[in-house]
Amino acid sequence: MEEIIRLKGRQEIIEQEIAVVKNEIEEMKKDINKTDTKLDTAIETKLLDVVENKVEENVVENKVESKVDKSMDIERRRCNLVIHGIDENSDDGGPFDDESVEEIMKALRCPPRSVEEVIRIGRRVDGKVRPLRIKLRLLEAKTEVLKRAKLLKENENFKRVFIQLDLTLNQQKVDKVLRDKLGEMRAQGETEAKIAKL
Repeated sequence: MEEIIRLKGRQEIIEQEIAVVKNEIEEMKKDINKTDTKLDTAIETKLLDVVENKVEENVVENKVESKVDKSMDIERRRCNLVIHGIDENSDDGGPFDDESVEEIMKALRCPPRSVEEVIRIGRRVDGKVRPLRIKLRLLEAKTEVLKRAKLLKENENFKRVFIQLDLTLNQQKVDKVLRDKLGEMRAQGETEAKIAKL
């Protein structure tokens, strides 16, 4: 009997120890869950930081690429001019455009051989004359053509023809704003206002 009492006491002690171990296990589970949550939060934060940094890098990279592309586009157009007001032939340009540009160059007293390429810009639309883009061999030739462009007004065949720089879309927008501003200033009586090309 004593043995049974002693075993029962021992059983109670073991049951208490088991209860303590169970409680400890439950506390450990809670601690693990808290640690997992903290770890998940830390991982999410780190991932967000990495993604944000990557996005920022891509934005900077895209800006740099855009600036390089714009600079390259401007450089490609450096020796180009655009001529407006030359009628189109029924076929797609070709010798007619070359001959027209050659006549204009003669009227400007510039050597026709300085022209490297002549192409029409844009899609053909009925009733609308597309401008011509000419590529000159040298920057100096472009400058001479621009200086002498006002001579076209004196020539009966080219009174309605005008020559301008081959501008990028961005440059065209800026140029339009400047011309509009100049028009406003002239409408207000300012006679000496000019657009300075740098």
